Amino acid sequence: MSKFRLNNDAEICWTSKQDSVCLIYKDIEAVFGMPVEADDYKVSGQWIFTDDKGNVFTLYDWKETNLYDDDLPSVEEFRNSDELVTFSIGGRIIDADNNIITNNVDEFKVWLLKTLATGVYFNLVEEDNKNKPEIKSMIKITATDLDSSVIKNIGWKDDVLLVQFKDSNRIYKYIDVPMEEAYKLIDSFSIGRYFNANIKNNYLDKPVDLNFETILSLIDRK
Repeated sequence: MSKFRLNNDAEICWTSKQDSVCLIYKDIEAVFGMPVEADDYKVSGQWIFTDDKGNVFTLYDWKETNLYDDDLPSVEEFRNSDELVTFSIGGRIIDADNNIITNNVDEFKVWLLKTLATGVYFNLVEEDNKNKPEIKSMIKITATDLDSSVIKNIGWKDDVLLVQFKDSNRIYKYIDVPMEEAYKLIDSFSIGRYFNANIKNNYLDKPVDLNFETILSLIDRK
């Protein structure tokens, strides 16, 4: 599967609507942050994504607010609503010279829905940048109420992995765990099995007495 990332600085010329998906605005913002500005008419905001093949994708509302029609909800009302709304997915199928570009929208949509369902997202930084402190400090992973019989919550930041177990409710931290390993753990078919095979005996662990939410807030201020 391709690797997708939020990239709001990407060029979106020659993109157009390729698909649509029903989502709640607040769910998108909770995972990907505030949208960037669009035309402030038909579109109140958009998120821009790219994949590792150079494809560009956009996610945006279309004619959903009073920017377009005074009878529609205001932008604030729209963004505070708990109702499902149809968002458009944009993509680029031709370039400036009318050459056909391989479209990866279906795969992007699967990744988008999976990412929003788990509430877990972090930008995969480039290989030559991922160990720079100023970039690394921006990345945090949290996954709570996991669908696992073994592990309840996971948190990761600055190579510290936090794991809360369901049976004992105890929390352990594992030192020097790369972010790729944390992502693989959360994304694995069996979280407990992956943990036992790849984390449990491979990284130094220490029990932690604070609750999970307090720990996350502490490592987020490091």
